[in-house]
Amino acid sequence: MKISFIRPAQEAPKTIYPELQRWMPSEISCLTPGPMLASLGGQTTAEHEIAYHDDHATPFPLRTEADVYVMDVPAAGAPAAMRIGEALLDAGHQVVMVGHFAKHMPHVLREACSAVVMGEPESVWPLLLDDAAQRRLRPRYHAEPVMDLKLLRRARLDLYLRAETDHHVPLRYPVELYRGCPLRCEACGRPQGRERTLRFHAPELIAKALQGLHKVGRGAVLHACPSLLAAQTSRPSLRQILDMSRQTSSSATQRSHHELRLNVPSLLRMDDTTLQQVCNAGIRRIAVVAGQDRISRDGFGMGNPKAIRHILDAMDRAHSAGFMVHVSARVGLRTDDAGVFDRILDVLDVTGVSTADFEIAAPQPGTPPWTALEREGRIIDRSWGHYNGAHCIHRPSRMSVEEVTEGYLYLWREFYRTRTPEAAPSTQRQA
Repeated sequence: MKISFIRPAQEAPKTIYPELQRWMPSEISCLTPGPMLASLGGQTTAEHEIAYHDDHATPFPLRTEADVYVMDVPAAGAPAAMRIGEALLDAGHQVVMVGHFAKHMPHVLREACSAVVMGEPESVWPLLLDDAAQRRLRPRYHAEPVMDLKLLRRARLDLYLRAETDHHVPLRYPVELYRGCPLRCEACGRPQGRERTLRFHAPELIAKALQGLHKVGRGAVLHACPSLLAAQTSRPSLRQILDMSRQTSSSATQRSHHELRLNVPSLLRMDDTTLQQVCNAGIRRIAVVAGQDRISRDGFGMGNPKAIRHILDAMDRAHSAGFMVHVSARVGLRTDDAGVFDRILDVLDVTGVSTADFEIAAPQPGTPPWTALEREGRIIDRSWGHYNGAHCIHRPSRMSVEEVTEGYLYLWREFYRTRTPEAAPSTQRQA
């Protein structure tokens, strides 16, 4: 059976605001794919043929032949997913949609697919493929709420690498460390669900993924939320992963491009031993995500001096440990006033950060911020393609929609006006 994985495109900020063509570095504008399709590729047995198409690189060719088409759908990619899905259904093909948006908004997608997977799709993947082979897909597949990630085989990141084109070359690809979180942070960007148990992938597979990407001149994007460092039970697993990944840097002939994304409290909370292990694992860049934690919201959003001091301390700690520091700042949050934009720029100037990206808060369906805004009646835009971080889709508390949008463009323009984006390593297309 032939399986075709599709990553549906979402509209790029540079397309919406032409002035960003000048200010937004190409490394940032080339979006990193999600981990799910590579994971499903890894769980697919050799008897099946696999194809992968990135709709960002080239428009998906509808005249293709496969037994089943599978799309991982983010909110911003929903319009493209529905357009592709409807065309494939009209041609008599089977279409499956997975991912957080599919789980939380299945009614939006139901006319554009044969089946939706609710939850982590790997647990129902063999059943789904059996049903597809017999052309009797069920409308919904309810995955196990908590599956053992150590039973999974290695993700097929090579599928992503082979989809690169001369004008679409992501510098970094996702390597998933864990799933689930016992915390319930009010501004968390992760959709809520029953997956509250913190579970880790097999350390040896993570290490192999890091090494494989490094060999072809690519980096990994790894996420670490506060639960990884807050829970005593998770620290040994995290340290085991980092220890097994040391070979990535010890055998390196060139600098690694791996990136660890975490927020200010996580960076402040991380002990010195773990921070050194992060460096030893070949991770050379820390991306500080601002806007999902109380410290950055109070500091940037409201100008709280103590919170700003904590932000400066976190940046200084990363720089002192030898990491390149990137900042990913979200604006238009509940606490943000019109001074948030200059406060962000001031901190980035003081700390000497050379690369950053900015987005307007667009809470995804199923996340705590979305739930709160929905309850308050403040969601003003349900055009799913606008949930890409470049549109203000809700009514802000302390600014107008126009102020948020103008401030977003101001951040890009003023930050990169005086900076040459960090020299990017070679992104020659892989054969």
